Formats: sequence, C-alpha cells, structure tokens
Amino acid sequence: MSRRVSCVSNSFPTASAAAMTLLLPFSNEASEVHTRILRLSLAVEESRAYWAHVDPRVPLDARPAIALSEGWFPGRSKPRVHYLVAACAERFDAFPDGLEALRRWRAIDDTCARIVTHVHLMLSDPLYRAFTVELLALRRRGGPLDRDVAARWVEERAPGRWAGITAKQAAQKLLAAAHETGLLTAKDPREHLALKVPDLALAYVLQLLRGVRHEGTALSNVYLASMGWAQPAEKQVRERLATMGPLGVRAKSEGDPIFADPGVVAWARHTFPPSVA
Repeated sequence: MSRRVSCVSNSFPTASAAAMTLLLPFSNEASEVHTRILRLSLAVEESRAYWAHVDPRVPLDARPAIALSEGWFPGRSKPRVHYLVAACAERFDAFPDGLEALRRWRAIDDTCARIVTHVHLMLSDPLYRAFTVELLALRRRGGPLDRDVAARWVEERAPGRWAGITAKQAAQKLLAAAHETGLLTAKDPREHLALKVPDLALAYVLQLLRGVRHEGTALSNVYLASMGWAQPAEKQVRERLATMGPLGVRAKSEGDPIFADPGVVAWARHTFPPSVA
C-alpha cells in the first residue's frame, strides 16, 4: 500500500512552482494489544544505542550476537540483550525510513531522544497509545492520577485480561514511560508537566508520520496531541511551524503542511549531512 504526497525537491515551492506527486510506502501503527511494555518501558538509552549501532541489513536473529560482541547494552545479560534487540526492532525496524533517519541523527540530544522514543512506543504499542489519550482527558478534566487510577484504567481496557498484580505492573510501566518522556512527575499523585518539544523533534515526528497509516490527519492526531499542545492541537502546531525556521516543513493556513523533502530519509540527509552526522 502506498500514498500520494505533494512535495518539492530541496526547497519550498514558490507560488508558481508545481508540486511533484510521489508515491511513498506505508508503515502501519500497531493495532494488536500486547503486554510487552511489562518488560521494557520507554527505554531511551537502549533505543539510542540500538539505532546508533544496528545495521538493518543484518537478519534479526544474528543481531544479538553482534550486540553482545560490540557492547551495545553494557552490563546486560545475554537473555536481556536478546530481548532488547527484539523489542527495539519492533519499535524501530517496523518504521524503516524512520530508523534510517535516526541512524543519521548522531548528535541527537536527550530531549529529542525522549520524544522520538515516546512516539515510536506509541506507534508500536496500542496500550501506551491509548494511555496517552487518557492522560490528555485527565489533564482536561483536572482529575487525579496515581498508580491505582492507572491500574483501574488498565483493567477496564480489557476486562479479564489484566487484573490484580499484572494490571498494577502495567500501570507502573505506563506511568514510568510517561514520566521518562517528561509528561508526568515521578511520584503519586502524579502531576502533568509541560513537555518541551524542540524544533528538530517536531520536524522528525511530522516527517515520520507522513509514511505511517494512522488515525487523524497530518496535524491533528494523538501523536502530536500527546506532546501537550492545547486541544485541538492543530492550531498550536501550525503556529509553531510558522516560527520553526529552515527544517523542511511549513504550515499552510489549512490542509496538510508543505514538505521540502519527499520523505523522512531525504529530510535526514539534508538535515544531518555526513560531515556533521
């Protein structure tokens, strides 16, 4: 499956420039609910290590041995390294253009890395994605949030599937991921925090989502809304794009934004050239 995307090569179009129509392959946001977050939460440092070292051409079953020999995850046991490689592959290899862009983004800072891993976890984990929607609702209502509230929410998502200690463990991991992202304070009762979203992180997410089939539109979707924009997010994102500078994306007064590159990989090549990668 592919989709049509309007863009121009290397620079934004002038009023008289004709946009090219390209076909880009789709990736898909995950739809099958699972409990793998019980074994790995946001995992910012592990994710950074993965995309800094991985060669996507190497078969998945051969990567753990390489990760162990090259020390991708220092101090981790052999079984844990096997799991980290599999989990990171699920979060990043499922979106190969995004992974290729991240492999070029060598100087990614901590704030951008947290947002990138947050969005990739949302894409690959429907439970975490739904939890971010619940966080937005709680923020609007001003309701309380702690581990018990989160555990009840988990149980209600799938009655009979998660209960008792499992629901509490899942709740703890969901809260931990949201805290590591910068959305919540660390201890109960949790307070909502204003998330800092650097221009580069926002540009990457917008470029990445162009190639992902997801609910919503380019500027109005749960991934952007989860970053703490006022509801609806679209107006705030458009205003932000107007002041972002030369990062390959520009907002129009309505409709999808205009992109200067045909996809996230081309964007990364222009944004992170080899000389500074």
